[in-house]
Order: sequence, then structure tokens, then C-alpha cells
Amino acid sequence: MLIFSIVLAFSPHIIFFVIVRFLLGVFCMGAMASSFCLGMEMVGPSWRVFAGVVVEYFWIAGSLLLLLLGYFIRYWKTLQLLFAIPTALTTLIYLKFIPESPKWLFVTNKTEEGHKILKKIASSNGVQLYDIKIIVSKKGGNDVPSGTLWSVMKSPVLRRQTLNITLCWTVNVMIYYGITLNISALAGNFYTNFLISIVLELVAYLTCQFFLNYSRRLTVAISMIAGGLAMACIIAVENESLITGIALFGKFAISISFGAIWMYTPELFPTCVRNAGIGFASMFGRVGGILAPIIGDLGSYVGYPSLSLIIFGVVCLVSGLLALILPETRNKNLPETIEDAEIFYKKSRFVKRKLCFQRRKMERNSIVV
Repeated sequence: MLIFSIVLAFSPHIIFFVIVRFLLGVFCMGAMASSFCLGMEMVGPSWRVFAGVVVEYFWIAGSLLLLLLGYFIRYWKTLQLLFAIPTALTTLIYLKFIPESPKWLFVTNKTEEGHKILKKIASSNGVQLYDIKIIVSKKGGNDVPSGTLWSVMKSPVLRRQTLNITLCWTVNVMIYYGITLNISALAGNFYTNFLISIVLELVAYLTCQFFLNYSRRLTVAISMIAGGLAMACIIAVENESLITGIALFGKFAISISFGAIWMYTPELFPTCVRNAGIGFASMFGRVGGILAPIIGDLGSYVGYPSLSLIIFGVVCLVSGLLALILPETRNKNLPETIEDAEIFYKKSRFVKRKLCFQRRKMERNSIVV
């Protein structure tokens, strides 16, 4: 990321710029998914909300920095070089202070390395060594739980869960960036609208952190349904200022969902494929990011500027309703293997009702035969 951030500022032509920008995006999303997964695995259930949402506050800080620098510095190459400075600082911090996930090390049978990391953590937290040995004895073992995304897709219940959360990612990314990138098309000053959207986003993440303590699933679903209904209602609105207000509310609602989905997704996947699962969902989320500017400009082509917001609203509403069938993960231990994840998912109320219905149907068919 650091290398490509610097190289991008010296792009000699558009083709070189597009290639480097693409590579920068690849490494950026890989770093985001890995760091988020690492942070979630370093804490217990009671701290997962804080660990998941605190990342978003740094996102807000970065957005404010972007607004400030973009307002005073209009030359993009200078801006790009300045953006490389935080990347360099973050890289140094990661290399110096951030260890590997002990949970992942124990699950993959790298017990000795995980024990060394826990010894360092213990020395700073005042935990005695024999407490760590107990943890190692429970987590260590000769059998290394393995799994791939293909293993997830072979399981019917996990396949449905993965496709559902992937759809949520695609819709969230599409709407989040669709509204953000088209703020200039809304009524009012571009910088003022962007600042308002950042403030709304901050309030959204505070709201998200509050409601995540009660339900992950409902936080994602209800925020998407609320945002979808609001944006779909634009079809009956003609006042430009009101349309801008509804669009900003849509950004507020989708920011709640986006913040929740970042911490909800790692809790749905087992440890052996958690990073791959986040990467898979995030990758398809970028398909939504690709569609965002296309749909955002669709209204100008057909002569109906609000069309993009209506499309965003409909797909957001559908995805929010589908999110209701995902399992609840609040205060639950993270699954470690594919089998753990299957058991966890089958215990959800919706799936239990569905399996019960299927079992009764099979029993009735067997009686008829």
C-alpha cells in the first residue's frame, strides 16, 4: 500500500494511473479485512462491539482529514503524497507493535508461537503464566482444523448464510459509495454536504455501537430496511432540498448497517476460514462499489435525477429483509471449525423453525407412502 500510494502520485498517464490505483485498492482491502479480523480475534465476546466499531471512528478521522486537505490543496498529486504519510505510520505501528492472532495460532496448531505472544500479553496485564498454560492446553492439539471457502459452500446452511451476508455487503458498499460519490449532484455546496455526511456518519457509528449491544442481526436488518424505505419514497418527492435530506438520511442508515456488518461478518465465519470469508464478502462488496457510480449517473441519462436513489432504496429494502434470517451472534463464542459453524447456524430460531417444518413434511410424506 505504501509503495503504490507513492507511485500513484507520479503517474505519467491515465493507463498507468488506473493500473496502480487498481493494485492499491487490492492491497488496501486485503489490509482492511485482515486487520479487522485480527482485532476481532484478539478480544472476548464482551469487547467485540467496541473492537468492531472503534475502527469506524478512525475512518471518520480519515474522512475529516480528506475534507480538510482537499479543501485547501486542490492539486491531486500533492494530495496523494500527503495520503501516503498515514500509510507509512500505520505500517510501522503494525510491524512494531501488532502481534499475530493467538486464537488463529492455537487453531492452526502453532501453539508455541501463540504461547510466546500470550506471555507478552500476560506481562502487560498481570496474568500469571500457569493461566496461559491452561489456555494452551485447551486450545492446543494434534488435529489442525482446516477449511476453505469451498468447504463452506458445500454446506447448505453455511452456503445460504454466506450468500446472504455477501448480498448485504454488495448492497451496503453500493449505496454507501453511491451516495458519497454523488454528493456533488445534490443540492447545496459540495464541501458542506460532505461535512454533513461525515457528521451523520459519526452519529451513525455511535448509534450502531449502542444497538449492537442488543442485536447484531436486527441492527443490520432494521437500518437497511429504514434506509431502503426512505430512499424508495423519493419517487413521491419533488423538492430538491427534501431529496438531499432523504439522501443524507439514507447515508446515515447505511452507515449504521455498514459499521455493523464489518463486525457481524467475522462472527458468522469459523476461525479457520474467517479471514477468507471476510475477504470473499468484501470482494463481492466491491462489485457494488463498481456499480455505484454507474447507477449514480443513471438518473442524468434518463432525465430523472432521483432514479439512482430509488434503485438504491429498493435493493436496500430487499437485502434488509433477507438479513432477518441470519443468525444472532451477540455474546456467542466464535465458531472455530466448519462443524462448529454449522451447529451454531442450525441453532438460530429461523433455521430451527425451517428444519422443523422440513422434518414434519418428510414425516407426513413417509406416512402417506
